Amino acid sequence: MSGGSGEFMNRWMVSIAIGIGFLLFANLDFSRAADQAAPQTKVPKKEGATHSVGMKNWIFSPKELTIHVGDRVVFRNDDDSNHTVQFEDSALNSSGIIKIGKEFSVTFDKPGVYPYHCKPHHDYNMTGTITVLVK
Repeated sequence: MSGGSGEFMNRWMVSIAIGIGFLLFANLDFSRAADQAAPQTKVPKKEGATHSVGMKNWIFSPKELTIHVGDRVVFRNDDDSNHTVQFEDSALNSSGIIKIGKEFSVTFDKPGVYPYHCKPHHDYNMTGTITVLVK
């Protein structure tokens, strides 16, 4: 009787092993089929325009700028001292120190009016405003 029980156990284990192997194979096969059946198409992101604001003689130029959502503004320090771009809206990233000859850029994702200033030269009226319109 022990021989019959051992034979039953061997058949049972072989059946389980075949079942597990089938499930693993089927799972791999299905994942490959899903990858082939649904190719990913990337839609290119539409780039916004790039605008420049200069910093010279302790003023931003232009002082006021109107752009559209998705546009980028590059601030370039062409002055003889370091400056910053400090937005009053804390949701926007303000610059750290922008050294002479260096740049800082911001892309505007929401419409609105965004006043900014140079933190060390705010008392000298080094201020500006960017108005962002919906396209």
